[in-house]
Amino acid sequence: MFASIIIAAALLPPAPELTLPRIDIPPALRATNCADAGQREALISEMDRVMEATRPAIQEMNQVLEQRMDRRSARLIELGVWTADDRARFALDLMNRPDFQAYMESGVTVMSGMMSSLETVASATSTEPERCEAMLRMIGSLDGAVAAGEIGWRVIDTAFAEEARRLGVSLD
Repeated sequence: MFASIIIAAALLPPAPELTLPRIDIPPALRATNCADAGQREALISEMDRVMEATRPAIQEMNQVLEQRMDRRSARLIELGVWTADDRARFALDLMNRPDFQAYMESGVTVMSGMMSSLETVASATSTEPERCEAMLRMIGSLDGAVAAGEIGWRVIDTAFAEEARRLGVSLD
């Protein structure tokens, strides 16, 4: 899935400068003591709202990474040092970089942790404290998604900077 996103990103038109979205989770929810029934109930009652707000933020994060890559690609084409074929080659080369592979693995790890926590939350056999702890792990996974996105951003920027240096041009 990530591979198709990156390849597609290399082939799309440019977008304006963007920043990674932040997932806003109230500190009180992050600090929930799952042994306390009142705090547990507060987390459980707010978690649906937090998760609903999170989905679009994660999708936007992926779009931002794609659009940032698109902007860099379009700049190299605009400078006349790249073609659409170069753009596709770069996307494939990017996927073979150890730092990009590590980024992809971190994304898979984050999603795997999130899915595992979600299974615990949804399980009829889970106790309320187990559900609460799983929700706190999901919040941690969301933080991990932002961190992974920032890693991806740096990897992509580094790869484009290297490509621009190789070509003797500036991306600015």
